[in-house]
Amino acid sequence: MAAFGLGTATALSVLKFRSAAEAAAHARMGVPVEAVREALQAALGLGLPLASASAVPELLAREKATDPAVQEIVVFDTEGGVQFSTAAGRVGQAVPAPWRQAAQRASPSGWKWRDPDAAQAVAGAPLSNAFDLVQGQVAVHYALHDEAAAVRALAHRLARHAAAAWLATVLLVGAALGARRWRRRGAPARSAT
Repeated sequence: MAAFGLGTATALSVLKFRSAAEAAAHARMGVPVEAVREALQAALGLGLPLASASAVPELLAREKATDPAVQEIVVFDTEGGVQFSTAAGRVGQAVPAPWRQAAQRASPSGWKWRDPDAAQAVAGAPLSNAFDLVQGQVAVHYALHDEAAAVRALAHRLARHAAAAWLATVLLVGAALGARRWRRRGAPARSAT
């Protein structure tokens, strides 16, 4: 019973820590998302088309340099076509379907998507013009390697502590049962000298 309780507590602690680490990374990636979004929405508010914002490549490169976890920053239109990207050769290509689906379900404040098979995620936000019509999306693709390593380290540390606690429990229960059995049989008679 003790092993089940320790195992459950350990698993829940690891899952909670993983969730908190990913939430912190997502919040951190919200900074470049908002910086790019504000700059582009200022141009869209003036009536300029999304593709005509000439200073965007420099802005994307500057924002990408702020955090080593950022793998790519992409600006894509409503059809999913990449208009600007920090990755060479991505302009004109389509963003992955899961990104488009997450963007379509998004609230006005933003969206996120996590690759279930890899330690990577995307944070994004819609780009709207002065009439509140969505003209595209900004997306920051980032790695979760540091967070995954921290979760693995915590899991190993908790597993060691849980194993030690289980072993201590087994030894204490064994000692208590042995003492009980010893008392039931009676203390060994002391020899009189």
